[in-house]
Amino acid sequence: MTNTPATRLIPVQQVRAVEGRDGRWCGHITLPGDTSSRHVLIVRHKDELLAVPANCPHEGYSLADSEVDETGNIVCPAHGQLVPMDENNENYRVNEIAGEFFVVPPGSFAEKRPGDAELVRLRQEVISLRQANSALQSQVLNVSEQVEHVLDELSRKSEALQRQSDEQHRLSAFVNRVVDTMDGLLVVLDARGMIRQVNAAGCKALGYTAHELDGQSADMLIDPQQLAVLSVADNGSSYPEGLVLFRRTIGEESMQLEVNLEPRKRPMPQPRFLMRGSPIYDKAGKLEGAVIVGSDVTPLRQREQALIESEKRFRDYSQVSSDFFWQTDASHILFGTAEGTSLSNSPSSPLSAGHHPKEYAPPEDLKSKAIAWQEHLDDIAARRPFRDFECRFRAGSNVIWMSVSGKPVYDVQGVFQGYRGTAKDITERRQMEHELRMHRDHLSEMVEERTLDLLKAKEEAERANRMKSEFIANVSHEFRTPLHAIISFACFGSKRLNEVPLEKLGSYFQRIEESGGRLSRMVNDLLDLAKLEAGHRPPEPKPTDIVGLEESLRRQLDGLIASKSIQVDVQTATDDRMAEVDPDQFSQVILNLLSNAIKFTPNDRCILISFDDVADADAVQFSIADQGPGIPEDELESVFDKFEQSSKTKTGAGGTGLGLAICKEIVDRHKGTVRATNNDDGGATFIVQVPRTFAGDGRAMPKKHAFLF
Repeated sequence: MTNTPATRLIPVQQVRAVEGRDGRWCGHITLPGDTSSRHVLIVRHKDELLAVPANCPHEGYSLADSEVDETGNIVCPAHGQLVPMDENNENYRVNEIAGEFFVVPPGSFAEKRPGDAELVRLRQEVISLRQANSALQSQVLNVSEQVEHVLDELSRKSEALQRQSDEQHRLSAFVNRVVDTMDGLLVVLDARGMIRQVNAAGCKALGYTAHELDGQSADMLIDPQQLAVLSVADNGSSYPEGLVLFRRTIGEESMQLEVNLEPRKRPMPQPRFLMRGSPIYDKAGKLEGAVIVGSDVTPLRQREQALIESEKRFRDYSQVSSDFFWQTDASHILFGTAEGTSLSNSPSSPLSAGHHPKEYAPPEDLKSKAIAWQEHLDDIAARRPFRDFECRFRAGSNVIWMSVSGKPVYDVQGVFQGYRGTAKDITERRQMEHELRMHRDHLSEMVEERTLDLLKAKEEAERANRMKSEFIANVSHEFRTPLHAIISFACFGSKRLNEVPLEKLGSYFQRIEESGGRLSRMVNDLLDLAKLEAGHRPPEPKPTDIVGLEESLRRQLDGLIASKSIQVDVQTATDDRMAEVDPDQFSQVILNLLSNAIKFTPNDRCILISFDDVADADAVQFSIADQGPGIPEDELESVFDKFEQSSKTKTGAGGTGLGLAICKEIVDRHKGTVRATNNDDGGATFIVQVPRTFAGDGRAMPKKHAFLF
């Protein structure tokens, strides 16, 4: 075989074998000068490989699965015509090199197949190219894996940083919420000693906003007088102006001081705070600032002062009291006062520390009065309070009578600590009682006294019977009148149902409603008085604006006042309008008195309502003066009795006589008083008096006090 110059071969791209046809392949080639690739069919013809068009040149049918005749030419499966297989401009010779196909370009068909050396060289070049491509692919794969690893690492670090940032943001938000919900003051200072943050409680206590305090010196928060004292350091030197609190904080391991803070508006009270501060350093030990926490101790100091004043007041009372005070331990042994100097405030006390009170009782009393003493000792053993236990004690050579009261004392854990109480010398009273008993030993005196008692009881019974008869007569009349009206107008309405207009029927119903309301009010009065006397309506006191209560109740009666053209004047001479009363019960008192004043005051006249303080008493006065017929002088007290009426009002506008009795019962339960007086110019004035502080628990009021409502 003759070697020829190497010919440039054209590779066949996208080669695939034709299914069911050995020795046939399809592929694409791009010849020199072509702008697009050609679809070719590679077939074996006469021991050579030829590339022919993949489609029939006649009508374009695919030749991939066509048959060949005995000469080796392809027969078109569509129309049976032969496709010439000789070398021409459409058919090209194909060389197979190392499993790949290459087309010999046009004009090279006369050339012979290259020699073996050329094929070996081409195979080696292909193998080298494959090896280089494989190495390049391996390098690209390694680089890709490294890049993916780096990207994964960066992604993990980014996610970790994001989680750390989210956690820091969450912690920061949590800390800010905690700081803002703190009850105490919290101030954060920067490295220059300027305010960087103040919590909501601090801003509220000082009257500033956080923006107003940001960047300011912490010294502005402290009272100037106390700041001047704090500005002098322990060594006598002065701190720089504006940095006193900051320097003290970073100069001490744990700064603690109690100061008055300076509010923004001076009329605001100066709160007193216990301040604690510590410096803040970073990891390298560099100062970053300081944090100061303050606790409001203003209520604590106020309570301490109140306790001191209360203790002083108690000591003052005890020093001037005629009673003396005693206390025992858990074994009922007397011991001294807090000062440890004496048992009580009274130098005449027969008791002394270190002894049981029973030791001072005369032996004969323990025998003759064994039952009383035993009951008293049983109370003490059961740790029950006792009151007014009367007994005799030996005081040297004398024997005195004492009235002793006491209550058990427990500590905060509920452990019994002993007894504490008071004792009063009642020797004179007992002597008087003894003398009285001696006088009563005389029969004549006893008979006379008994006779007087019987006469008094007889008079009371007759008076009660008379009052009952008057009440029954009055109530019968008062009940009969509305009942008669209800029955009469109901009868009129039923008989004239179809005869009278609706307006007339409406007036009948209105009369029935008015009579029923009057009857209901009378029944309610009776029920209210019965409940009060039976104790079923105990007062439920609460701080009440008395003037405001009267105004709201008077507005309910504006229609009645206007109908009679009555002028109501109100005079308020007290600055304190508050008192602890039961609003519902006192509303009934005010309404009863005000309704009576309107009822008995003639048209076009005046009613005067007054509020005033009471001299020498923590009380308030409420009075209503009308211009009605007045009350006889001998009836000014009896009008408050049940079933009683003034003789001037028993006819006409008179009621059942229960309204004023209800008023008196309510006022009495508030430990107050109610009374009536006549005016110089006519009419009556009703005055109600109660203490501002509710004393309805049974504590006796001083007789000299005139408590007014």
